[in-house]
Amino acid sequence: MQLTTTLSQPGFTLRVTAPTVIEPDTPYILHFSFQALHPCVIDALTWQLPDCLYESGDMDESRFPVEISESASQPLSEPLEWTQVFIAPETGFGQIRFYLHVLSEEGADQSEPPLEWTHWVSVFSPAKPSADDPLADDLRARLINVVNDHTQNGHIFLADYVRFFADYLNIQVPEAMHETLAYEFGLPAEGLPLDNETYRLIAQGKTTFYGVEKLELIADEDCNASDDRFDAEGTRETSRDTPWEAMND
Repeated sequence: MQLTTTLSQPGFTLRVTAPTVIEPDTPYILHFSFQALHPCVIDALTWQLPDCLYESGDMDESRFPVEISESASQPLSEPLEWTQVFIAPETGFGQIRFYLHVLSEEGADQSEPPLEWTHWVSVFSPAKPSADDPLADDLRARLINVVNDHTQNGHIFLADYVRFFADYLNIQVPEAMHETLAYEFGLPAEGLPLDNETYRLIAQGKTTFYGVEKLELIADEDCNASDDRFDAEGTRETSRDTPWEAMND
């Protein structure tokens, strides 16, 4: 899935689009679109990479700083666009944390805090399990590790576990296996697939599930005891911006 993150500041809007999952030995490409509302300087773009990604050897380190002003060559009405490429030689997963340093005008205070955001990336070979057999141990490990690594991943899994398998684990689940998985995880099969708008809001971290703070998956062999089976029927999506009082009405 190509996931777009939109970030807005008083002087600009930034849109970043990147895949949530790729295969090993393929480039990880992010597309940036920076729309300035006032003249400014993009001073630098820096990042912290997960273990599965590496910087490519042909990066253009001289791209920044870039001064954006009203001119015939680059009017403010036209966004500045560029791509950033990383390489992923091995399997793995994690978040990329980006920092965009933008100055309101050339020579402004360099201590201004950068714009900060994250992108999730999974690097797995594609898999399609058999509908007649249980999920293989290595694929089950993918699921458990990715869901448990980041809180929002659990909410995406609860929202639409079939799409989560495809978009975050690179596993194409056969349709005949959907009901079996729903039973095993105690999740409702009705209402799937989730509508695209709600699914993307949850994937972007803008919507979560009421009553669920964090979902943690534990393999059967690691469970010595458990509470009653989780019932997802009572959960519902809610915006992260919803006031606490409204959530409890």
